Amino acid sequence: MTSSTFVEASTALRSRLGDNSFAAMLLLLAICLGSGMAILIRFLGEGYSVFQIVFVRSAIMLCVLVPFITRLGVTAWQTSQPLLVLLRGVSATAGQVLGVLAIIHLPLATVQALSFSRSFILVALGTLILGEIVTWRRWIAVIVGFVGVMIVLQPGPTMNWAGLYALGSTAVFTISIICAKILLRTHQRSTLMTYNATTQAVLMIVPALIVWQNPASGDWLLFLVMGALALCVQPLSLQAFKVGDVSALAPVEYFRLLTAGAAGFFVFAEVPSATLWLGAAIIIGANVQNMRIPGLAWLLRRIGFSTTANG
Repeated sequence: MTSSTFVEASTALRSRLGDNSFAAMLLLLAICLGSGMAILIRFLGEGYSVFQIVFVRSAIMLCVLVPFITRLGVTAWQTSQPLLVLLRGVSATAGQVLGVLAIIHLPLATVQALSFSRSFILVALGTLILGEIVTWRRWIAVIVGFVGVMIVLQPGPTMNWAGLYALGSTAVFTISIICAKILLRTHQRSTLMTYNATTQAVLMIVPALIVWQNPASGDWLLFLVMGALALCVQPLSLQAFKVGDVSALAPVEYFRLLTAGAAGFFVFAEVPSATLWLGAAIIIGANVQNMRIPGLAWLLRRIGFSTTANG
């Protein structure tokens, strides 16, 4: 299938399904592929440094993007918002490092449950950066969500401190997602992917070389598949949030918990605890309530998210 045929087929499918349904399908595919990538990261994390994993992943992405960069030349690097592009690249790199550490050291379902705290971080960013006036109902939703996070983390002498990796990754990825949504209004997805992969490779090359271990032939295959999955996940997610309404896609995001739980159970024999499901349910419930409270729509519009159904 040629690229033009693929574009025509996807356009026809989008027209038939409607924007939100088409975006949900793209996001579901990205979620499933992302779970596969998490499995590979866990396997690779047993023998390689997080810096090497992130560097090789970004290097593979750059290699695949070389034809695009060569064809467009300087056009592939054109941007009217270099500082925002840099902020996205740095925050995405930090999110990748912390996210890989979380995947290596935590059950996969726990990583996903903690990632649902993103909307609470968004409220905090709206208050601190955009000056949003947060209502008491929203603060209650945030507090309840924080209680859910504490239930998942189970603070105390037996707490797995790797949970902070997951929370830190969620925080910086929230910044990256906001930047991406703003940049998508004036930039091509391929341009953002090029900048993102380049920034990650530049930031990771020195620490990766310091701890470098030559991969075995079988491990190179795992690295290559991981990079290929990353190349699929990122554009699918970007396109989903560009096409669909964030409020319509929010319920789809919670499917991540099921895929992560299934991957952890069938591949690594991880059995999610009752407290994890309880904490995740509280976090998701608080998220749903948070989305229903008037005012968040204004914040999402302010950072560039669509809040009106497009189809």
